Amino acid sequence: MGAGEATHPHHNTRVLIGDVQTLTLKSGEYTVGRRVAAIPQLNCVGGNGRALAQRKGALPSVVQCQNQGSDGKDAQWACATELDGAFRLGVTEVACEGYEYPDDPYILMGSCGLEFTIELTPDGHQQYNQTKLSSGPGVAGIVFLVGLVLICGCVGGDGTRPRTRSSGPGFWTGAAMGSWAASSGRSYRSSGYGGGGRSYRSTGFGGTRRR
Repeated sequence: MGAGEATHPHHNTRVLIGDVQTLTLKSGEYTVGRRVAAIPQLNCVGGNGRALAQRKGALPSVVQCQNQGSDGKDAQWACATELDGAFRLGVTEVACEGYEYPDDPYILMGSCGLEFTIELTPDGHQQYNQTKLSSGPGVAGIVFLVGLVLICGCVGGDGTRPRTRSSGPGFWTGAAMGSWAASSGRSYRSSGYGGGGRSYRSTGFGGTRRR
């Protein structure tokens, strides 16, 4: 038990879990611990969107869980948060410390945290795949164009000097290739994840795990 835990206002307060109607849980903060160690209030434990959400800084910062009643064994919860449009809450489970023992109907107030998974939405899958496609061929295409420019500039019609044109520009002119490269660059830069920063309310449903 750390010094910070000992001074928590709810350190020795017990409450019936059925009387807990709402939990507001925050990223970077910890629960209270009495019999067992404190845990993070929010803990992402998996999901196909977890790694991407971590890199993007898109994990939820606040989640609010509402008690939906009991399934006959323990409390059931609906947990909601604001997420980037590429992600959704998956499996959710509220973990609370029983006051005297794990299955105690009384829990330690302030001891509940949320374990959850983050999944990609259909929009997230589409944008993720688009980014992978645009990031690979874009580089290969630029290399191809550079090679084509070098070949056309160094080898003329007679094989010894550059060939010149007397009429208007063809398709593979510098202007056309510059425009193509610029448009490819724009496509790559604009195909990031997250639906352009749009967010929506995502809700996950789950039960209670005792500690």
